[in-house]
Amino acid sequence: MSTPHRLALAAATLALLPVLGGLTAPTAQGAQPVGNCPDLDSGRVVVPGNQDQVVVTAPAGRTIVGYCLKSAGLRGTTGAPYQVALDSAVTSLVLKHRDGGNLTHYSLLYAPVPTTPEQPVDPDQPVDPEQPVDPEQPVDPEQPVDPEVQPEVPSTPNPPVGGPHGFDWNWTYPAPSCSELTVPYPGDLPGGQANDVNVRISTDQGQRTLNFHRNEGTWSGTVGFPFAQHPQWPAGIGRYVVEWVQVGGTNYHWQGEVDCVVGDAGAPRAVTDIEGWRTTATVRKGRAVGADAVVVDQAGADPVVLEKRTPSGWAAVRTIAPGADGAAVVTFPRETRRGTSVYRLRAHGSESATGDVSTALRVRVTR
Repeated sequence: MSTPHRLALAAATLALLPVLGGLTAPTAQGAQPVGNCPDLDSGRVVVPGNQDQVVVTAPAGRTIVGYCLKSAGLRGTTGAPYQVALDSAVTSLVLKHRDGGNLTHYSLLYAPVPTTPEQPVDPDQPVDPEQPVDPEQPVDPEQPVDPEVQPEVPSTPNPPVGGPHGFDWNWTYPAPSCSELTVPYPGDLPGGQANDVNVRISTDQGQRTLNFHRNEGTWSGTVGFPFAQHPQWPAGIGRYVVEWVQVGGTNYHWQGEVDCVVGDAGAPRAVTDIEGWRTTATVRKGRAVGADAVVVDQAGADPVVLEKRTPSGWAAVRTIAPGADGAAVVTFPRETRRGTSVYRLRAHGSESATGDVSTALRVRVTR
């Protein structure tokens, strides 16, 4: 079966997952779906430990054409199962949930690797090598060559964004991560709009724009665009910044700086950065230093910890949970002794984030 046919089947299968698996499709409006991923070709694979991303590989002779993924989520999110039909069949893929958080499980949809993609062989109709096909016998146009190929089923639609004044052409989508952009297309998006996505990255090899283009039809539902799958993804880069996104069908363009590095295993990692941390303060004995407002950019799945220096090393004081935008308020304990107390903030990071340690905050404690 050819690659386009296999991808059409993948999209069709994944579109039916919310029905077959008893799931409620996740939405951009924050609905509360229930259930787990269905058992696709790989079965339901539990992700051990505290991992917010995993690299998966297809068995020999097969490719990955779609997946379902579930995570524990971060604060304010559900980590609900969501399904993606890939635009290109791949043999390896980085899975990271759009809600963030440690992954709980996933399942993969496979397809065979075609031996001759330009001239696929129908496995149900082997050609007899002793009986060549008569070139004078035309193929009946009413008889499809491959009876197994089914028409593509559109993805599970998201809620509409239109209101009393018509469709909102300024609808938005989540910010990209280091590994992919996930777009929840509105259910009422006018036809013929969603066939292009552009992502601009700046790398240590120069600037590049990744264009994801769909030649036939348009995307619908929630679609993931993994950057490393793109044919123009630069090989051998060490560091890059995702800085601009354009999605066909909306006037909204995302702009920002998602700072990333490529890990030893070739998987992308977000560069964690702690901003707004003080370095000096003065307080009276019996009182606490005033709270500090910080931003922990791309913290990863593991908690951010306030640490205090002790004679035996750095000791954890408390954990801080940044919001979805990275903002956090750090509060300090009361100072019980005169002298100098030293604090720092540590973001431990994870497999998909580098982590970061702030500079030391020296607190002078007076009478």
